[in-house]
Amino acid sequence: KKNANEPLFYGLQKHIRTRSKYYFSDFADGYTVNTILKTWHSRGSLRRRLIVFISLLGPTIIFAVLLGQYSHMNIGIVETLVGEAIACIVWAFLGGQPMILMGLTGPIAIFTGVLYDFAEWGFTGVVHRRRIHLPFFVMYEWVGIWSALLLLLLVATNKAEIVLLMDGTEA
Repeated sequence: KKNANEPLFYGLQKHIRTRSKYYFSDFADGYTVNTILKTWHSRGSLRRRLIVFISLLGPTIIFAVLLGQYSHMNIGIVETLVGEAIACIVWAFLGGQPMILMGLTGPIAIFTGVLYDFAEWGFTGVVHRRRIHLPFFVMYEWVGIWSALLLLLLVATNKAEIVLLMDGTEA
């Protein structure tokens, strides 16, 4: 049963306390001599690594091309790959998940295209559109800042467990 008087960030503190003993082992277990030797010398291991790499890189490049078309090449393939690499590295260290598989998705690419279109044309209706020329990257940055603030508010008030309610399980 939940306590209504839990302090701010109680859920985060609780999660860090329970997961902190496993944080180092999540990284260290993958780098034992036995694991490295099995990985490098097992039959077909290079092929498996290539398949995973290509299966993640393919959709990223496709969505990056789509993102480039939507944003008139303001965000292209190189920017998408560099941004994704930085995000994956930061997530791996802060999240304690060194084997995380991340990639650009279609809804994110479409949202960015709609945001670019909104920055360029505004929301004045389909027929009577006029250019308003808002700076796209400033809008994109503010969307990120507001998203981060809202997520921080959810974590601070211990509402991150709302996600569990979405699939019908109880928190």
